[in-house]
Amino acid sequence: MDTTIETLKWGTDVSRFNPPFEVILVADCVYDDRYVEQLLKTVKDLCDESTLILVASDHHDCEATEKYQSEVVLDFDVEAISNDQLDATYRDRDIQVHRLSKKS
Repeated sequence: MDTTIETLKWGTDVSRFNPPFEVILVADCVYDDRYVEQLLKTVKDLCDESTLILVASDHHDCEATEKYQSEVVLDFDVEAISNDQLDATYRDRDIQVHRLSKKS
């Protein structure tokens, strides 16, 4: 398997990455309300309706969390994953995990 690492700036053209991806993992990226729109645009551009998108965040900035929660539902269906569904070794009550599905 060949692996390539490239920089991805949120909100920019993602066509060079040949989307859509099968899986997108977003971890600890909801930290500043100034970047929520770019983050969600990037995720939307990298996926299709069949992409598994998992978002994990501890929501350490209330403004960023509020903006994320109000904007994510515009383009995605959001399903909270309960802590008891997560591996006991890694789950943390301060971390919220959501499964996103791109709306058609």
